[in-house]
Amino acid sequence: MQQPNSSYVSVCSSTPDSSTPGSLSRASSPHSRSADEEAFLECIEAIKANLGDVNVIKKASDKEKKWWIDGNYKAIDEERLPLRLMENVTYREYEKKSEIANAGRFWEFDDGVVIIYELPNRDHEVAHTAFSRQFLSAFTNLQFQDDVTGAGATTCLGSGRRSARQADTSFVPNRLPIPSPHPSDAQGNPWPTVVCEVARSQSLPHILQKTNSFWLAPNRSEDVIVLKLWPWNRRKDTNGRPLRRLTCYKFCRRASLQAGQAQGRFQPVQTYEFGTIDRHRRPYNGCSAQGMLTVTIAPECVYEGCTPPYPPYPLAGNQENVAVTAVTSNAKSQGIAFLFVELVEKYSKFGLKPCEMKESQEWRYASGGQATKRLALYRDFIPELIDFEPFLNSYSICEKHYSQIISTNYFYQQLLDDSLINYNKRC
Repeated sequence: MQQPNSSYVSVCSSTPDSSTPGSLSRASSPHSRSADEEAFLECIEAIKANLGDVNVIKKASDKEKKWWIDGNYKAIDEERLPLRLMENVTYREYEKKSEIANAGRFWEFDDGVVIIYELPNRDHEVAHTAFSRQFLSAFTNLQFQDDVTGAGATTCLGSGRRSARQADTSFVPNRLPIPSPHPSDAQGNPWPTVVCEVARSQSLPHILQKTNSFWLAPNRSEDVIVLKLWPWNRRKDTNGRPLRRLTCYKFCRRASLQAGQAQGRFQPVQTYEFGTIDRHRRPYNGCSAQGMLTVTIAPECVYEGCTPPYPPYPLAGNQENVAVTAVTSNAKSQGIAFLFVELVEKYSKFGLKPCEMKESQEWRYASGGQATKRLALYRDFIPELIDFEPFLNSYSICEKHYSQIISTNYFYQQLLDDSLINYNKRC
C-alpha cells in the first residue's frame, strides 16, 4: 500500500512532535517542558481521574427540563453542567426526544438516565464543521467505492441499547459492508472509523472517558480526534487577538494496542496546543501559521474493516469524472440512482413533513433550519433523474441541500434550506 505523503487533517503549531508518551521524561521539570508536553501530562491525569457515580450529578430543575419537554434549553446555565435531565427513560423515549430537540450531540443516554454535558454554541459548531471540511477534502478525487462518507452526528448504540452517543461528526468508508458484523444501530450500519468530538462545556475527564469507554471499545471506532475549547474570559492581547486555550488530542486504537496500553486507558498519540495561551495561561504562538503542525490519520485506520488494498493518497490529477461514472454504473446495476454526496455541515434539525410528489415517490421536508448536506446532482450522468427535470430546473443545482441515498422507489429529502420551502408548499 502506498503511504500518504500528506496528512488527511492539518492544524497549526510550531511545537515539535513531542506529544507521544515515549517522548516525555518523568524527571523533566515543568519549566523545561513544552506546552504540548504539559497538555499531554494534563490529559494523562484526566484519564486517571475517577469521575464518580452518575447519581451524584445534579438533577435538572423543572425549568431546566424544558429542553426535554419542548426543546428549549435557554433556561440552562452552562455553569451547572453536567445535569441529570431525566431518569427511568427507555431508549425509544430518548431517541424520539433527542431527535425532536436535535440534542443527541449534547445529551448522553446510560441505563435509563439522560445527562446533559454540553450546550449548543457557535464555537462548538464551527470547530467540528471546519474539521469535517478539512478531513473530507482529502477524498475529493477518489472513486465512489473508495470514498468516505461524512455520517455527521449519527446515533451509535452500545450493547443492548443501554447506552447511546452521537459524535459531533464522524466518517464511514463506503467499502464497509451493510449489514455490518458489528453494527452501530438497529439498521446494521457500521461504526464510524473516524470520530471527531468537540468539548466546550464538558470537562476534559468526561470527554476522555467517553472516548475510551464508548468510541474506542472493541469493534467500534479506530481514531478519535478530541478538540477541547477551554473557557474564554473574553481577554485579548494588545493587538486584539483573543487569549484562549485550544487543545487537540488524537487517539488511535491501533497504535495504543501496539504500544501495549490497556483497553479503556488509551493515551493520545498526539497532543497539541493550537490556541494563543497554554495550560498555565502563558502566551503561546505555536499556532501562528498554517501547516506548522499536522495531525495524521493513516489510511489503515480510515479503512479499518475494509478489504485491502486501500486507495493511495493523495491521488494525482482530477478523477471527478471517473467517480461520477462509477456512481452511474453502480446505480444501473442495482436499480438505484445514487447521487454524489458532499457533506458540508450539520447545525440543526426540525420535525419532518412528508410531501407527496409523484406516484411511488415521496420527499421528506423539514420545516426550517440550515443545510445539513449538499448534493451535486449529476443529472447528465444518471438517467434516472430525468423524471425530476421540472424540479431540477426550478433551482440552481449547486444550491440544493438533501439528505443521503436516493432510490428509484422512495426519495427522502431532509430539506433544511429555507429558500426551497416554497417547493414544499406547491406539492
